[in-house]
Amino acid sequence: MARQKPGLGLKTDGFDLDKTAAPEVFADGISQVLMGYPVSRVVFHTILEPAGSDSRELRRASMILTMPTVALIETSRNLLNLAKEAEGQLVQFSSEQAVAIQQLLDDTVSEAQEGT
Repeated sequence: MARQKPGLGLKTDGFDLDKTAAPEVFADGISQVLMGYPVSRVVFHTILEPAGSDSRELRRASMILTMPTVALIETSRNLLNLAKEAEGQLVQFSSEQAVAIQQLLDDTVSEAQEGT
């Protein structure tokens, strides 16, 4: 039976996972997926400069993940399943954040108008 680790939603089958030993890498997105057999590669990127009216987005590869193709497909399926399980929370939190951001912006506009 799979156990669920608190916090990260990691499902393990009879093993302990030491998360403190793994480096954390931030990525804005995935630039490229090279599917092959027996391994595939996923290129993650960070955005250095957003696209402008006359320029393309400037990206830097932040990590290249190489893993067995079967494990990559299984991981993709597991990520989608976890997102679906957390759908209610994700929608609720994003809605709450949208309301909070709108309130901050409204307050800022009100304060700016009072100052003029």
